[in-house]
Amino acid sequence: MSCFLVPRWKPDGSKNPIQVQRLKNKMGNVSNASSEIELRNALGWMLGEEGRGVATIIEMVSMTRFDCMVGSTASMRHGVAQAIHHAQSKPRLRVDGMSGWQWRDGGFHHGAAVS
Repeated sequence: MSCFLVPRWKPDGSKNPIQVQRLKNKMGNVSNASSEIELRNALGWMLGEEGRGVATIIEMVSMTRFDCMVGSTASMRHGVAQAIHHAQSKPRLRVDGMSGWQWRDGGFHHGAAVS
């Protein structure tokens, strides 16, 4: 089994001939539909090596998960940086003052996400 990238539209602007034959009945996660499709004379490009479609998909899923982790960690770091910057501009919310533990705690959670 091989993995192919099949676009919805061809480069010339015409629709790629992809036909959905049936939607599968699913138990559990019904929000992600599975279907059987038919590709007659459809334009597509093989991804990965021939016969290694499942391995190619597993690698793509792993990279997607890694990308989500990097994005979440970056958002956490950005939030900590903005909070510290805001607190430094307020005399009553100094980072080294009474609420310093809160800034250190936020930084700790960010550090845990990175490692």
